Amino acid sequence: MRSQLEALVPSRIANHYRFVLWMFIPLVLLIASISLVTVVAHHSIIAKASHDMNSMVAFIDKIMVNADHTALRSLTLIDRPCRDIVGPLQLMSLKYPLVRSVNLSLHGLLYCTPVPLQPLSFPHRVPSLSDDSASDIRLNRGTVLFPDFAVIVLRKRSGDFTAGVVIDTQYIRHTMNLLGSGSRMLLVVNNMYLTPLGEVEPVKSLSRGFVSLKVPSADYPFKLRLDMTLNEFIHSVIDIYGYVMLLCFCLAIIISLLIHHWLQASSSLYFNMRQALERKEFKAYFQPIMNAREGYCSGIEVLTRWCHPTDGTVSPDIFIPLAEKSGLIIPLTQQLMRDVASIISTTPVSWRHELHVAFNITALHLASRQIVEDSKVFLSVVQGKRIKLILELTERQFIDVNDTTLGVLKELKALDIGVAMDDFGTGYSGLSYLNKMNIDTIKLDQSFVAMIEKGNTAKIIVDVVINLASQLDIEVVAEGVENTYQQNYLLSKNVQYQQGYLFARPMPMLSFSCWWQAENTHQPAQMPPPLPRQVQSDH
Repeated sequence: MRSQLEALVPSRIANHYRFVLWMFIPLVLLIASISLVTVVAHHSIIAKASHDMNSMVAFIDKIMVNADHTALRSLTLIDRPCRDIVGPLQLMSLKYPLVRSVNLSLHGLLYCTPVPLQPLSFPHRVPSLSDDSASDIRLNRGTVLFPDFAVIVLRKRSGDFTAGVVIDTQYIRHTMNLLGSGSRMLLVVNNMYLTPLGEVEPVKSLSRGFVSLKVPSADYPFKLRLDMTLNEFIHSVIDIYGYVMLLCFCLAIIISLLIHHWLQASSSLYFNMRQALERKEFKAYFQPIMNAREGYCSGIEVLTRWCHPTDGTVSPDIFIPLAEKSGLIIPLTQQLMRDVASIISTTPVSWRHELHVAFNITALHLASRQIVEDSKVFLSVVQGKRIKLILELTERQFIDVNDTTLGVLKELKALDIGVAMDDFGTGYSGLSYLNKMNIDTIKLDQSFVAMIEKGNTAKIIVDVVINLASQLDIEVVAEGVENTYQQNYLLSKNVQYQQGYLFARPMPMLSFSCWWQAENTHQPAQMPPPLPRQVQSDH
């Protein structure tokens, strides 16, 4: 049995899976948080870049509109000789800040410009427009005078004449560099692109970045392109959301520490429980089950309280769930049955009627024959005391109704041991258990009893459960009866066996003996000080 329990205890689970609970779960949460931050950052970066690039496209569009107007105005001068229009062309190039110069060409030959071309001699051939195009834009790596300063050239044609407007790119490149901080924003014109550093290269040399975004102009044949490498993207995310990631990391550490603390607390509670069993710190408390119609105690439910030497009374809500999960519920029940059997056999109390003594058991008890052997020992010790043993099966854990379970129940029935379904309707599949397990008694949970005073609708639920039990010929015991209204209503429904604070609280054996004498002599007995009201438990 010891080896079987050891396989179930949380401390062993914690030892084998401590890394999973302590490190893996916080790590998964951290990765999930960082992934979420990354997705949000990606959308944020795209949104900001789109906004900046649209603003930049609108700015360049305005420059192109100015250049367009300049080109159209210069084409109005083509019927005059160059010497007469050099001055007006100079004035045109000064009107708009980024327009560097305005040139006129005829049949693809430059014939008039306000910029001195010495030592360049006329005529100077310029790239011609295609036959079907009245205007275009192109990127040049430089001009004749400034071969290392990239420019944009906007050209418009009128017959055989072409006006070319040269646009300075320094301010455009500077703005692209500011907006594309952490990435590379490019101006793409036809099959060439301009970098913030003033380099003009063919588009085919570009490679797609981890984040790539393109925003075209609606009015002119150019677009802005942004390419961000993975390394640049990571740095941008850290710059923008680094504090959020730091917060996620801190939260992961806190969660890891909390899980570690929980594992230690669970493990410590388990070992404290084992020591408490060895020191017999778990004490049996008795709560009477009354025959409310005839006014006498027909039985007792054995509950347990952990009387810790330093922490005082430990709530069953804390240690019972752990006992069930760890398997300690088996030796705890064995100890209770031994202690109660010893108390009953050595206490000179006589019962007017057969006294039902009920212990709580769980699905784990039905997984082996140990409960059958423990019951035999109990019955042998209390033999001759007019005791009827009842085992109340709790529904907190799922009960696998298999051959082993049914075999154990059959052996218990053969020993004339009653089987009750405790807290009926609050756990797993109570109705299916009634059908399969040949239950003798159901205990109506205190939550149902409390419904009696809540109106007709709530009472219907209580009535349905009571009627169901009656049709199945199953006895009903009502738990949690706290006032005479509940008592009388249950009696009107033929529920005579009742249990609750209206009759008595759970009490140790000495208090129960005094209470029993007072109930049977109808005289006040010398009682110990009343116990504080505690939350009822299944043990």
